Amino acid sequence: GNTEEAAEVRQASVMLKQLLVTASHGDNPALLQFATTLVPDIMKIWSFQPTREYLCHLLGVPRGSSGGDQGLA
Repeated sequence: GNTEEAAEVRQASVMLKQLLVTASHGDNPALLQFATTLVPDIMKIWSFQPTREYLCHLLGVPRGSSGGDQGLA
């Protein structure tokens, strides 16, 4: 029912957030490729500094730890 569906959506969101936080540090090329598969526009977001900073803010990634131009590359 709706309760199970809501739990699945919450779990998927947590997993996607963890994936993006990890990918934002740029230490795993395979994970970065997987993130691009799940979120095709992530490279557009990441290549423009204001949107990259906003994404990091939404994810709770501390300033300066997003890898700058590295990560998601």
